Amino acid sequence: MTAIVGADLTLLSASISGAGGNAPTAFFSYQSPQFPFHVVANFYRSADTTLDFDPTVDVPLATVAVPSSDGPASGMFTFPGPFAVDPSRPNLLVAIGSSDLYLELNPNDNVISIPLPLTVDVAVANARWVR
Repeated sequence: MTAIVGADLTLLSASISGAGGNAPTAFFSYQSPQFPFHVVANFYRSADTTLDFDPTVDVPLATVAVPSSDGPASGMFTFPGPFAVDPSRPNLLVAIGSSDLYLELNPNDNVISIPLPLTVDVAVANARWVR
């Protein structure tokens, strides 16, 4: 198999909705090259804002296949449950990549870091003061 030379897959934006709720959803947009290939969005819980591929720093959460397109495209992924508060891994990394063999022109534009909430809102019902 020969490598595709000159491809540039770019993550344009990433955000998360409901990060403190039961089923947070990540939204992302990306630009893929003008030829079809397999594109994946990877999600990591991270201690920093860079993708290190070190499981002690970046914990893989999910990998989702997304369509390749000729131009900008978007995707979303709803996580199966809430994010636990974890001050040692305060970031969600969204990384766009490919399972195909190609030479990326600029790998620095494939990852976006999203800070996650480090607090949890707690509701108290039927509270009373005791003296």
